[in-house]
Formats: sequence, C-alpha cells, structure tokens
Amino acid sequence: MNTRIVLILTTRCNFKCRHCIREYYNKHYDISFPLLKKSLKEAKELGFNQISLTGGEPILYPNFNELVDFISRNNLKWNILSNGSLYNKYEKSIDKNKSNLEFISLSLDGATEKTHDYIREKGSFKKVIKAAKFYKKKNIKLKISFITNLKNINEIDKLIDLSKKLHIDSIKIGSVVPTGYNSDLLLTWKQKLLIKKYIDKLKKISEIEINYTNSLYADTDAEKFCGLLADPPITINTYGDIIFCCNTVGQGAVLGNLKNESLSKLFIKTIKKGVWLKEERKRRIDNKEFFKGFNSCHYCNLMLKKNIKKHKDYDKKNKLIVINKNEE
Repeated sequence: MNTRIVLILTTRCNFKCRHCIREYYNKHYDISFPLLKKSLKEAKELGFNQISLTGGEPILYPNFNELVDFISRNNLKWNILSNGSLYNKYEKSIDKNKSNLEFISLSLDGATEKTHDYIREKGSFKKVIKAAKFYKKKNIKLKISFITNLKNINEIDKLIDLSKKLHIDSIKIGSVVPTGYNSDLLLTWKQKLLIKKYIDKLKKISEIEINYTNSLYADTDAEKFCGLLADPPITINTYGDIIFCCNTVGQGAVLGNLKNESLSKLFIKTIKKGVWLKEERKRRIDNKEFFKGFNSCHYCNLMLKKNIKKHKDYDKKNKLIVINKNEE
C-alpha cells in the first residue's frame, strides 16, 4: 500500500511559473489547520506515515512550522517540494524536526540560468543553486524535480552534470501537464516516449539515481502506465477535498470533502477511481479507441474533467482542460 499523503497546503506562491498546473489566483486559500490535524491522526491509524508538503510554496502556509512540529510529534515522516527561493525560511522547522525529514525536492527546470528563469522567475536559478548548497551543508537528502518541456528538452545531460557538482542525491524527471496557458511548452506523445526511453538508459549508467514521474508515462501498453492508478496516495487540496492525484489540474479532480466524509471512506473512493481509470484505459487500448491526450497525466485529467475543481475567482482566461494540438 502507498503510505504517502500529499498535502497541497496553500495557493500562496511567490512565483508564477509558465507550466504550473494550479490556477493563478486573485485570493489566497489555505487548508484548515484543525481539519488537517484531525485528518493526519486518522491517516496514521490507517497506516499512512509519509507526508509530502507542497503548494503553492509550502513555507507560505501560515501554520507551516506548527504543522511540521505536529507531524514529528506523531512520528510521521515529512518532505518538501519547493521552488528554492525561500530556502532560509525553512531552517527553523528543518533544524527542529530533521530526524523526521526524508528529503527536500527542489524544482530546477533548466540546466542554465536563461532556461530556468524563462520558465519560472527572473533570478530564480541562482536562488535554487544557493538553496541546494545550503541544504547539502546541513546533510539533507536532496532531490531535483525537472519538468521537461520544449524549452529544456535538450538540457537533460547538462542537468545531470550540474546535479553532480551540487552533490544531488537523485533526480526526478517529468513533463508538462496541459492546462490552458502552457501550450508553448507541451511535448508530443512521441517526445515523451523518447525521453522515457532515454531515462531508462541513463538509469543504468548514471552515478546519480534518476527516475521519471507519472507525467512521462505515454506507452499504449495497458500494463506500462502510471503505477498510481493501482496504488494511489491520499491527496488533500486547500479546500480539504480529497482529489485523485496531485497532477490533476486546478484544485484537482475532487472525490469528496473531509468535512463531510471520513478519510477512510474517501480513500476507498480514490482506490475505486484508480481501478476504473486503469480498466477503462485497457478497454480503450484493446478496442483502439484512442483520443488526443490519451497519454500520461493528460489521460486522467480528461477522463476526470467533470471532477476538476476551479476557484470562483480564478483567471477565466485560463482554460484548464485543453487538447494539445501537437499530440500525435
């Protein structure tokens, strides 16, 4: 059983990345801290013991330090996905709760300053490099999250070389998930397959551990697809909704809310939804019923589009579910 819980703590973020799968907001939303504590206690009883903190930028969650203290007191493990720009603000929680910290994952979307800053924010490349050096001095296990797109597709080798210099422990490589405002970055089905095959080769020879994420699973073999369909984590958004996977866009594909249903009941819904997605994919493959966007995370987003939740005040120019016109 997957023992991980993904917490989308907040919509607050100091970046406006070109490929972000969340909406760009006019207001901030934060998950209820009392609801979160109640849910984590229930999750522990169910056997969940690894907590992934994401957002937004996690440290901007108003109760971040209190949350990490709560996680450690309950003997749960925690990790962070961060853009690296506010690395020094995490120091208090890290120093106090280091024994329970699994790793920190830093988003690095270019091996060069020009590429990374184009995708994220001007000056962000230098900050994430500083963050990596800062965390390594503290002997923290460090991962790099690299999202391939049309702007950085040729920088994988350079990224690995840079990661070696920074003494990174592992690299996770994914691809851009279609929203409505990142069409200039989207890879084709064939490009995703080529990258995945290339990573398979690198895994055999690289000094650094390299893996790919579910957003690169573009195979049309029913058995070679995202493993999360068969073994999903629990993912909670800022509203307290249980959503199917953190890679469903906007505020996610909502299965229910923790204010109205127990976590155990909503987890069963998550499992059932994963089984349905897997079986439906196999049926479509057997019958050759393909559609544009059939690969990787785009498949689940399209199949679950009726469940996708958007904030009332999101930028309505951003159409969150679109077909990649470049798909082949």
